[in-house]
Amino acid sequence: MIQVETSRAKRLKSASHGVHEGLDKAIMAAKPFSSRETYAVFLRIQQMFHRDIAALYAAPELAALFPDLSGRRRYEQVKADLADLGAAPADETPVPRFVAGASVDLPTALGWLYVAEGSNLGAAFLSKAAAALGRDAPLRGPPHGPAPAPP
Repeated sequence: MIQVETSRAKRLKSASHGVHEGLDKAIMAAKPFSSRETYAVFLRIQQMFHRDIAALYAAPELAALFPDLSGRRRYEQVKADLADLGAAPADETPVPRFVAGASVDLPTALGWLYVAEGSNLGAAFLSKAAAALGRDAPLRGPPHGPAPAPP
């Protein structure tokens, strides 16, 4: 008998499992923790991802669902990780995916935040690998962990 997940979160996790597994394998195949240089490349990718979604953390539509959302923004922390490493940040010439003050499509925004919070969980595991590169505070994230489910 096939068991069907009942909660939305569990259904989403189950439906996106293959994509997450493929992404994890691609990241690890690039060996981002094999040197400080490859780690800097990884951080620049993180910088651009978090730059693209930074505006979501101030969106009123999302703040109504997640009152602590503004404190979960990690863009500045990723840039600080690059600076701590002595690495230049990525070129931010392209326009971000989301722009401050613009209205957001709630399902799309929630999908992006789901990915961001998942990367926050993954960062806890990746921090151990980054520590081997001589990092004191690798992959900074919010001290309170991943976002809770909306009410």
